Amino acid sequence: MMNQLTLAVLAAALVFLGATSRVYGAAGDGANDADFHVLCNLVNLAKTPVDTAIPQLNLDDKALDDIREIWVALADPKYTTSLPNKLGAEGAATAETPCQTSPKAAECKSNWTKWQAAKQRTATAGEQAKHKPLSDELRNSVWGKQAAEAVAHLEAKATKDLNDYTNSLKSQITTMRTTLKSQLTDALYGNGQTSFEGTEGATLTVGSNRAAGCEGANVSKSLVGDLLCLCAVDSNQGNAKHCGFVTTSCSSGLWTACTGASAKSAWLKIDGKCGHFTKLEFGPQALTLALAAFSGRLRSDITADADTEAAVYLGNSHTRNCAQTGQAARCVDYSSAFKEGASRQKISWYDKLASAATTIATITEKQAEVQTKQYAIKQLTQEADRIYLSLSTLNIKDIEAHRQPAPAVAALLSSKKAKCSQYHNKSKECTDNGCKWEGATEKDGKCIVDESKVATQTTTGTGAGDGAAGATASTGCKRHGTKAECDADKTGDKQNCAWRKGKEGEDEKDTEKCRNGSFLLNKKSSISTDAALMSLVSFYI
Repeated sequence: MMNQLTLAVLAAALVFLGATSRVYGAAGDGANDADFHVLCNLVNLAKTPVDTAIPQLNLDDKALDDIREIWVALADPKYTTSLPNKLGAEGAATAETPCQTSPKAAECKSNWTKWQAAKQRTATAGEQAKHKPLSDELRNSVWGKQAAEAVAHLEAKATKDLNDYTNSLKSQITTMRTTLKSQLTDALYGNGQTSFEGTEGATLTVGSNRAAGCEGANVSKSLVGDLLCLCAVDSNQGNAKHCGFVTTSCSSGLWTACTGASAKSAWLKIDGKCGHFTKLEFGPQALTLALAAFSGRLRSDITADADTEAAVYLGNSHTRNCAQTGQAARCVDYSSAFKEGASRQKISWYDKLASAATTIATITEKQAEVQTKQYAIKQLTQEADRIYLSLSTLNIKDIEAHRQPAPAVAALLSSKKAKCSQYHNKSKECTDNGCKWEGATEKDGKCIVDESKVATQTTTGTGAGDGAAGATASTGCKRHGTKAECDADKTGDKQNCAWRKGKEGEDEKDTEKCRNGSFLLNKKSSISTDAALMSLVSFYI
C-alpha cells in the first residue's frame, strides 16, 4: 500500500505532469497538453474492465466436498448404508420418509441430499478416494461416534460460512460490481450510455457555437464531451493543435458541424492519444488522486463575471472566453459548477467517478470477507482431516487399550475450554455460546465448560449432529426406537446405550427410551470419561 508521502508525490505529479512536454509550433500548439493528460488519466481509469481489474471471488458447495466426505467416512454405518445411491430430484424424494419426524424437516432433507452426494463421490472415486469409510468397528466405537459428531459440527460451521456468502455477500458484491460498471461508463460517455456514436444528448451538446457548447449545462456531462471541447480542432484556427494533435474529421468545418460521424472520429483520435499515457493502477486511491489532479488544474479568472464569462475553466481562455473567434485558446468553462442556488450545475462525470472510488473500496472490503470465509472453510476441513487421520491409524484394540481422546480431538477440546474462558464477566455471551455461567451477578463471574450438557450429549447427536445425519436423532442412542435395537448398541462387550428412564441432568426423566449407556457407568468406568471428553469437543465446537 502506498504511504502518505508517496501519495502526495503522485498527486503533485498528476497535477503537473505534461507541463514540460508542450509541443511548440503554431500559436496554441500544445497549450492544453497538461490538462489533456489529466483528463486522459481519468478516461483510462473509466475504461478499465472491472472483471479483469477486480476478479470476482466465488464460494460454492465444492468448497465443502472434502469435509462432507470425511463425515460420511466416519458416520454411523447404519445411517450411511441407508442413504440410497441416487442424486438429484430422485435422491431428494428418498428423504421424505426419514425426515417426517424431524422438527426441522426442510433442513433434514437438505442434509440428506448433501450426504447422498458425498457418499456418491467417495464411491465413484473408488480406490482414489481421499477419505475411504473406516471400519464399522471403529465407526461404532465411542471414539468413532464422537469423531463423527465433532466433524458434523465442523461441517455445520463451514456450511454457515457458505450460507453467509450465498445468502448475503454474493448478491451484495454482484450488485456493487454492476453499479461500478455503470458509474464508470456514465462518467465516460454520459448517463445511461455505453459508447459514443457522435449523437448529441447525454454525452455532449454542441450549442449554437463553440463557446456556448463548452459552457453551462452543455459541459460536465461526460469525459468524452469535455475532451472534445478541450482538444477538438475546428476551422476557427484550424492549424492550432490545442492538445498536440489535429482532429482532421472536424478541422475543416465550424464547431457546430463536429457532430455525428465527425465527432465520433474526433473522439477516437483523442482516445487513441490517451492510450499512449501510462495507465494508473485501478483502485480507489488512483481515482481519488486523478480527480484531485483535475481540481488542481482548474484555473480561475477574478476579472470574469461567472454568470456570462469563463471564471473557472480547464485549458486556456482569451478575454474570458473559451472559444473567441480568431483566437487559438480553447477551454472547458466550469463556472456553472461553482455558482450558488438553482443555477448551479454539477460536474456529473466527476461525481460518478468519486462514487466509483467508494464502490471499489466497498467491493474490496466485501471480497476480503469472502477470502476470510474461504480460509475458515479450509481450516475447518483441515481440522476434520486431522480427526479422520487420527482415527484411521487405529484399530479397535488400540481404542480399548487407551482411554484418552485422540490427539486431534483432544486439541479441539482444549480450544473449546479456552473459548468459554474468554466470556468471563459476560453472562449472556457465556450461555449463548454453550458454556456455563458461575457468578453472583450477570457481570461478575466465571464462564466454564457446562459438564451437565456434556453428560447428556455423550453419544447422542447435538443440534448439528441431528442436522448432519439428515433426520432427528439419527446419530447417538436416540436413533434407536426399540429396546432391542438399543440393547444391541455396544462396542465389544461394552454397552453404549441403555433402555431406561432419565437421570439427573437428562431430558424427559420419566420417559423410558434409549439413552446414553455410559451415563450409568459414572465413575466406575473410564469409558464415560473418554466419551465425555469427546462430547465436549462435539458440543462446544
